[in-house]
Amino acid sequence: METTTPSLRRNALLYVLIGLSLTVVSVILRCFNLFFFFDTEIGYYQKGAILPIVSAILLIAAVAFFAICAVLWFRKAAIGYDTPPSVTVRIGASLAAIGFAALIVTEIIDVALGGTLSIVNLLFGLLSVAYFVMLALNLGRDGLRILCGFCVILRLLLALGGSYFNVMVQMNAPDKLFFHLGCLGGMLFLVSEMRSLIASTRPALYFFSAGSASLFLGVASLPSILAYHSGRLTDDSVLGGYYMLLGLFLYTVIRLLSVAVNPMPATRSEEVATEAACEEENEESIEELAETEADSEQVQETMPESPDTEEISPEEEPTLEETRNEDPS
Repeated sequence: METTTPSLRRNALLYVLIGLSLTVVSVILRCFNLFFFFDTEIGYYQKGAILPIVSAILLIAAVAFFAICAVLWFRKAAIGYDTPPSVTVRIGASLAAIGFAALIVTEIIDVALGGTLSIVNLLFGLLSVAYFVMLALNLGRDGLRILCGFCVILRLLLALGGSYFNVMVQMNAPDKLFFHLGCLGGMLFLVSEMRSLIASTRPALYFFSAGSASLFLGVASLPSILAYHSGRLTDDSVLGGYYMLLGLFLYTVIRLLSVAVNPMPATRSEEVATEAACEEENEESIEELAETEADSEQVQETMPESPDTEEISPEEEPTLEETRNEDPS
């Protein structure tokens, strides 16, 4: 049964609406956890609190929803990747650029207060801002965008590593774990987006990565920023990182919405994939045939001629009478 554009758009919008609803509920629940069930002295939730457990179960259920529905609804579909980017996507890219710029500003302030400056972090941070600025202003070639896009992934990886090796915060502290989930979700989505620029888009992977990234980025960033500014969280070593995740969260949600409202029909995607596969098979068959002919010609040239197969000229061929005279019978 062919997937039509209206049904594909309906599934995409339903996927996004349910996913965003789960994200909003998860963000609200984590805000309640930080403000009412979080022990600021030890950095953990209060013993016996039920709501943090409910929040964790909801997160697992949301990820399962994103994975299962992405495979069931979009495995054979195709999604539209707007080129040039739409106005809404440009706005989202601008917000992401502001988030990464805020991270750079907090690092500079930390240096002014006596901290150390990491040249690698600063370099990849600037290239990350450049990626989203190019996307917002529709500047640069695809190759340059892809290069800067991978720099965004590396900047998230550096932020993840810096938080992981921060010995001042317990390894299994809830806030630390959520920051790691936010970085991993952002990296997953950006890898899928870079793949869309390099090769064809995998719809199921794109929807799953965008949905789960929006969930992790939203839950990790907004509640922690509110908790920091209200005094519930005291360690501000990753405060700039949460602003970075917040900007990336807004960009991911806008990108997901823009893709959901403008999908392509699955039949066209399958036709294109089939034609490409046939062309590739034909090219391989032609190459194999040419190699076989070249090998056969080479073998014929290298084979010595057998004396038994020498041709007999008409002059040397005996006549019927000579054959009878030579026959004693």
